Amino acid sequence: MAEKNDWCISNRRKFATTLKRLQKAEGVISLLVVNPKGLVWFTTMANALTALRYCRIWKPFCMRTMSLCRNIDTTDDVICVMVTTKKHELLMVPDEEFILIALQKYGPGEKLYPEFAEGVIDAQVKI
Repeated sequence: MAEKNDWCISNRRKFATTLKRLQKAEGVISLLVVNPKGLVWFTTMANALTALRYCRIWKPFCMRTMSLCRNIDTTDDVICVMVTTKKHELLMVPDEEFILIALQKYGPGEKLYPEFAEGVIDAQVKI
């Protein structure tokens, strides 16, 4: 029993360290960790209602995306779902026990992933 508790404590520390590192990354506005029931486990958002709203909207979206991916190719899994709006970029990373949602700054002229955007533009031109 003590070994299991040590493992849980060790993983919680690693998880907390990872969240702190992500929170300090350039452009990150807030982080959310959502449990399988769609409830907030952790958030850096100041307003709890806003965090809950994000969870209720984006968790089902991420789950549907994962399901769609599995329907297309059963051997493939979703690693990250990225949604870009005019103001923000959302990165959703699904796991068996939680979904990590990162909200980042994004605006005209600001390219957080220029190599990705160029690849998309190239693909559209070639089609």
